[in-house]
Amino acid sequence: SLTVVFENTTANDKTELLQSFSDQAILIKNSADQSMIFDHKNRAILNIDSQSQTKTVIPADLLNDFQGFGLGDNRALQKNDAPDRRFEKTGKSKKILNRTAHEWRFEDGQDSGSVWFADLNGFDYLKASKKMLETFGPKNQNVLGASFSERTKNMPSGFPLESTIYQNGKETNRMKVISIDTSNKRVDLEAYQTQGMMPSS
Repeated sequence: SLTVVFENTTANDKTELLQSFSDQAILIKNSADQSMIFDHKNRAILNIDSQSQTKTVIPADLLNDFQGFGLGDNRALQKNDAPDRRFEKTGKSKKILNRTAHEWRFEDGQDSGSVWFADLNGFDYLKASKKMLETFGPKNQNVLGASFSERTKNMPSGFPLESTIYQNGKETNRMKVISIDTSNKRVDLEAYQTQGMMPSS
């Protein structure tokens, strides 16, 4: 498995996000108490609240039904007409967290910027992204709370350790990985109570 912590900076905010990847699932933790597990094997999302020790199971098919209520409505991706993000290797390299990373620049007609990719024990970020989309669908990205986009068809192999994104020449987002853990992880939810999607008050 692979666990990384991202630091994400925008003009108004700086946040940390933990992502943990395995063959069967992806865990995303964006606060001390809240986590989500995207379970490819069982085609479901588990919303985990460690403070109340509860878990809510959302089947992938039910998540798709939410489209009728306007959730996760990303029309550009639904039509599949978003421009492809084209990457070009610059030839520059540097050390990030003791890993050799190579710079790639991109431009897609909407955004431009650079991404530094490194080999993390052979982990394929693009493959994991495509698996996420195949299970949960590109139109649900806003609901998923994760940026797995079909506009990465020609993304370089490896894992993105740093990125900077610009719109109209102005920096809009900066991301960097601040920790990497390749040890096996296990999420123990045995003591957690299963909660309905719409619990009674």
